[in-house]
Amino acid sequence: MNNKFIILLPIFLISLSCLGQHAYFQVGGGYTFPTSAGQGGEIVTLGPNGNLLNIKNTRSELGAGVPLTVRAGYMINNFVGADLGFNYLIGEQRVVSQILANSEMANVSGQTRQARLNPAIVFSTNRDLDLSAYSRVGLVLPLGGVTTVKYDIPGTFTTNERKHCRPKR
Repeated sequence: MNNKFIILLPIFLISLSCLGQHAYFQVGGGYTFPTSAGQGGEIVTLGPNGNLLNIKNTRSELGAGVPLTVRAGYMINNFVGADLGFNYLIGEQRVVSQILANSEMANVSGQTRQARLNPAIVFSTNRDLDLSAYSRVGLVLPLGGVTTVKYDIPGTFTTNERKHCRPKR
């Protein structure tokens, strides 16, 4: 059974490539706007002695940045195809939290970098036309990512004020 499968698979794939229309390769990039804001940031207000006066929850946005994409695909016929893309997002540095004390402000900002795989099915009205509609339906599968956090604390903050700048555990 396995030997038949191993022999028939290349023949099947060769016959598919004879019937298929064309392969393609795309490289792209752009800019993404921060559309998916999530709860997670806060504005902390401290009193004159560094005591906590107020905490206000804010939305943090780490989705903005420059996505770079490499995609290869194969159109099975004039109307349907499949492709596989690799996307790498270089996120912007965004302020996610602020600490206010004695008219001074400490900022906590974050930046994300993400690698994603994008398998998709491609639909086209007809590639032989001068103008044709094209759409892609697929998944975004995360491969990995890193989010870095940067603390910008003024030198005038007291020890008591600085303790509010530490990350929560």
